[in-house]
Amino acid sequence: MQTRSASRTIDVHFFNDYRQETFMEFHVRLAQPIADLATIEDAIQTFDPAAQIDIDKLGQNLRVAAYVEASELVSLLHRAGCQVNPLQVVQLPSICCGGCGG
Repeated sequence: MQTRSASRTIDVHFFNDYRQETFMEFHVRLAQPIADLATIEDAIQTFDPAAQIDIDKLGQNLRVAAYVEASELVSLLHRAGCQVNPLQVVQLPSICCGGCGG
């Protein structure tokens, strides 16, 4: 699908494909327990309402699946009161097959 605007043509699929590719899963190794997971969820879901956030049973690893870059995630975590070092954030390879179209 293409959209024509004035003198330029924009390939809408390019932007949709880019958005799919930037949906990432991260594991964040926590140095200290999180006081309030809901605050972190709110901060990240303000940036990406479809984000999924959870923590392991031992409270040592935070899992985040969202349309966000690693540096943005670190910033969002800082704003939520979770002080993490960028080295604690591990971006996992994408497992998206593209089959669902989103």
